[in-house]
Amino acid sequence: MLAKFFHRSIVYMNEQNLGAGTRRKFFSKIDWAAFWSATIAAFLVYFFTLGPSVGLEDSGELATAADHLGVPHPPGYPFWTLCGWIFCRLFSWVTYMGHPTPAWAMSLFSAVTGAFAAGCTAMLVCRSSMDMMQQSDDANDSHGKLTPNSLFAFSGGVGAALVFAFSPVMWSQSTIVEVYSLNALFLMWVFLLSYRWMKQPSDKILWLTAFVFGLGLTNYQVLLLAAVPIAVIIALKDLKLFRDTVLILIPIGLTYMLLKIGCMLRANAYMSADVINKFEPVLKTESCPNEIFLWAGCACVAVAPFVRRAWRQIGFTGVGLVLLAATVFAGQAEWNGAHEQLVAPLLNPAKYAWIGAFLLAAVVCSLGFAFNTEKKDWRWIGAAGACGLIALIVAASGPSADAAGYRGVPYSFLKANILLIAGLTALFALVWKTPRGLAYAVPVAAVQLTTFVLLEKGSMNGLTNPHSWWFIWPIIWNFLVLGLAFVALPNGRSMAVATFLAELGVSFYAYMPIVSDLRNPPMNWGYPRTWEGFKHAITRGQYEAIKMGDVFSLHFLHELGFYVKDLRTQFTAVLMAVALASFPLGHIFTRKEHRRTWYSWLAGIGSCFLVMSVLLIALANTKGDVQDGFIQKVKFISSHGMFALWIGYGLVFGAKFAVLLWNRLFNKATRSAAESDDSEGSGARIVPKWLIHLLCLLMLSTSLIPIYENYTNDRLVFELGSAEQNGHTFGWQFGAWQLDGAEEIRDELLADEEPLPNPLWPPSMEPHSIFFGGTDPGRFVPTYMIYSANFRPDVYLITQNALADDTYMSVERDLYGDEIWIPSKEDSAESFQVYVEEVQSGKRNANADLKIENGRVQVTGALGVMEINGILTKMMFDHERLRHAFYVEESYVIQWMYPYLSPHGLIMKINKDKNPLTPQILQNDEDFWDWYVRRLLKDKAFRRDFPAQKSFSKLRAAIAGLYSHTGRYREAEQAFREAVLLYPASPEASFRYIQEVLMPMRKWNVVEDILDYTDRVDPNNSRVKPMRGYMERMRQITEQISMLQAKVAKGQISATESIILAGCYLQLGQTAAARGFTKKALESKDINFECLYRGAQIYAQCGQRGDAAQAAKRALDRLPPNAPPHLRKDLAMTLVEGGMTAEANAQLNEYLRVQPKDAEAWLAAAVAKDALSQVTEAQRAIIQAYQCDASLTMDRIRQNETLQRIAAPLFRRK
Repeated sequence: MLAKFFHRSIVYMNEQNLGAGTRRKFFSKIDWAAFWSATIAAFLVYFFTLGPSVGLEDSGELATAADHLGVPHPPGYPFWTLCGWIFCRLFSWVTYMGHPTPAWAMSLFSAVTGAFAAGCTAMLVCRSSMDMMQQSDDANDSHGKLTPNSLFAFSGGVGAALVFAFSPVMWSQSTIVEVYSLNALFLMWVFLLSYRWMKQPSDKILWLTAFVFGLGLTNYQVLLLAAVPIAVIIALKDLKLFRDTVLILIPIGLTYMLLKIGCMLRANAYMSADVINKFEPVLKTESCPNEIFLWAGCACVAVAPFVRRAWRQIGFTGVGLVLLAATVFAGQAEWNGAHEQLVAPLLNPAKYAWIGAFLLAAVVCSLGFAFNTEKKDWRWIGAAGACGLIALIVAASGPSADAAGYRGVPYSFLKANILLIAGLTALFALVWKTPRGLAYAVPVAAVQLTTFVLLEKGSMNGLTNPHSWWFIWPIIWNFLVLGLAFVALPNGRSMAVATFLAELGVSFYAYMPIVSDLRNPPMNWGYPRTWEGFKHAITRGQYEAIKMGDVFSLHFLHELGFYVKDLRTQFTAVLMAVALASFPLGHIFTRKEHRRTWYSWLAGIGSCFLVMSVLLIALANTKGDVQDGFIQKVKFISSHGMFALWIGYGLVFGAKFAVLLWNRLFNKATRSAAESDDSEGSGARIVPKWLIHLLCLLMLSTSLIPIYENYTNDRLVFELGSAEQNGHTFGWQFGAWQLDGAEEIRDELLADEEPLPNPLWPPSMEPHSIFFGGTDPGRFVPTYMIYSANFRPDVYLITQNALADDTYMSVERDLYGDEIWIPSKEDSAESFQVYVEEVQSGKRNANADLKIENGRVQVTGALGVMEINGILTKMMFDHERLRHAFYVEESYVIQWMYPYLSPHGLIMKINKDKNPLTPQILQNDEDFWDWYVRRLLKDKAFRRDFPAQKSFSKLRAAIAGLYSHTGRYREAEQAFREAVLLYPASPEASFRYIQEVLMPMRKWNVVEDILDYTDRVDPNNSRVKPMRGYMERMRQITEQISMLQAKVAKGQISATESIILAGCYLQLGQTAAARGFTKKALESKDINFECLYRGAQIYAQCGQRGDAAQAAKRALDRLPPNAPPHLRKDLAMTLVEGGMTAEANAQLNEYLRVQPKDAEAWLAAAVAKDALSQVTEAQRAIIQAYQCDASLTMDRIRQNETLQRIAAPLFRRK
């Protein structure tokens, strides 16, 4: 489908009008030769270096989504998935190890799209460089002829395209299951179309470019940044067309801003931030407009611009139908339930209908002005303005929504108002001297002003639900804007259709909710059949919010340095110099009549390179270390494509420079001819053919540079991994050997390979086992094996890290709900409540911040979410452990599992009962990994496979963590050593080895060696320096513990020293020892205030709040008269937490007599007084706190349910 569409678009844009009824191909035979040469050469290399089956990283997930027409990770990649599904069906006959291998078909799809991207690059360089060098009057004669210029253009284009195709990132992404080669194709395709339009402007080419651009956004949203260079090209070629583009984008941008603000929650007393004032939904009304008449009215106005003879009657009929819908044909309506409240209006629906009717009347009157071609009839514009003004007055009439008790910082509309005013000012400034421009500007301004007034008054929502008018009106307004632009703007037809086609391309996102609902695929990320899930997917909700870095900081300069280093890695210093040479050489050898075009084209390429590199760096916040570099590398593939264009121009103009140099050095008699501007004249003809062929050969041979680097540059392979994937079977091993253990391993081993130490271990998973996948490959590869390779389809795969995500659990309920116990929404809520209660009671470490935002307790941080995931996995285990076996591939540690875990080959088994690690299990594990590590390290492909090293190192480190947790340091040390051997630069394996084994064993020299090595191979790793500091602190603490333990052994330790020893153990995380020595110190006869004070703190940090309160009470009895006031406050707050509220209240009262401006103390006093049923006094304490520090008080109230309950009556007071 993609190839057919791509071919037709190239053929279409190839046609060029020459006037007088003649037509000539825009692209010559030499351009097509460059295209197919680069495409075929790139494809052949990709094909012979394809991965044989599933890979690691995202390969399994993407292949499963394509195979089953599913939805992969955000933003969903709908067009990629559709094309991939076709490839999976075409090559369904291909198998691997006797199983279907759609992963290979998808890798082939990556190879095809990557090859076409190379072809587009070659064609673009070839055609554009030829255009710049040839005379205008030679355009027809030299078109398609083999001249030195055409040979140079061909060779430079193919050479640059293959340099790009074989650069480490592009090559690696074209041999695996990934989306980035298709992204490269879209970018180069868009630029090829843009150049075609720039040379020969045509509406149809513009429309095709817009559609391809919109389609590309469904594959990679960063392509949106390419709108900047496209706008630059349009502005430099046709300023009036650019003006009309801006005019269309103004209402689209303002409406987007309005909808984004409208999506914010309604303010009330329990909200903390990011809310606006809104009216409560109208859940029942007697005057709801008739929807049929509303639709009919909107349809009439939409049709009016295209039926010019009867536009008045049709347009005003539509307005009348809307008014009838709002009055005569209105009826009762009721919205029930929480879901319906999102759909319900915020005002009487009839008011919205009246406003809509006057705005539609403004549109119709503006059309009257636009269609009056004989003379400008200003009455139409006056009527349009009057109708818009009436709509604005109706919207502004009536009260505004109040804050409903909200005490947080109110939302400021200042920025939105400034942008609105700026947008409308630009709108009228641009249309002031535009024929019929006011017919466009007046209704646009009327709608934008009216809707913003409704928004500020609290009468507008955002896109709350696709079944509501909140969703429908922006769609209607979008088409009205395009219709107005079509009839009112000079270039409106061109840009309105282009905008519509771009939106049509983006509309492929509609695929996601359709297949999510109809097919229930196994890969159904985000559950996009629901509106929240769909928004979560297309807005990339699973990722952290993008924050622009500080571009004026030293760190940003370092980030730019990292990028330049990466660029050198991709293309080498030699080719970077060639690219830079394209600028001066291009100026020299571009003919004067083409220089304006050359610089316009360079501006387009340069702006794209800047936004795809510098701007993307600021948004990505790169770190520069090896791990981050590997993750970030694919983000800059678009800038690599732009840089490859410069390499191509550098090669072409460099060859021209070599010819000039030859003439200067060896053809003195013809120097004047060589220096003439006629590059195809006598000066060029005297150059020997062998020199031209040699230069062409040199340009083509540049493609060998990245190939040579891939196979010889050890540093490149260390940082990015090798590009070739042939012979890399590690993804298959990862999945098949986890699921079927020794049985599958024996089948795959060759006769001359070393056999398994124990041919029966690890055993296969039991039938219908439940498998918790943790890391990305740990969940994606088994998913592929089970659903696409039909390998152990009986196994139930659950993602360990996403159980707290209700969208994910909805998918699992659909897949497995009838077969195994899956937590319901109520169970998920219960697990969250259990976590909160246990953290607040001190039974569980928080591992995250507990915050109350907008009336809900929220957990922030991956470790906190994993605590909830752990509770849910325990629920599943308790329900199903008697019916199913459980296994886990660990990502984050889940503490409850440790007593049940035992090694099981690559992964671990969760036994149904607490299972001691028997000597036989330990021996089997040690022998297996000793065999497997040797097998992997002997495999050259493994040493060149970055994801494989990282993944298998992670597997071994997880088992090592089990050993260290159970105190088996010998086994843990051996396992961690093997993990580090598998991937020496792994910060996770190395740092876990340091923290869990080497530091407890006090092997400080080994720690220093590991840190020195990590610092040497990964100098930008920011974790090394803190780890060194941590090691030094731990060394000092352990030395202090040794010294104090010697005194303990002699029975000579004092209470003060016992407290110091307890503090040392607390810093080591050994809370049991810390509590023991604290208890011993507090039982001492020579106890003093300092020991009691510190003992109370240690108990509190250990979660022993009752003991902490008892120690605090004793400390207060011995509080020195001249002690700093804050000590009394600290101890009193410890009493509050320990439930000794009467004593705490007395102490806080004493403290507040001395420090009456301490808001935090007043809040603690409020809690204490509330516990003593002194409600009025508690509320007075909150008032006092608010008067002392309003901001701190509101923050504390939002984070504490008790304070919220006490303060709620205060918020309701008028």
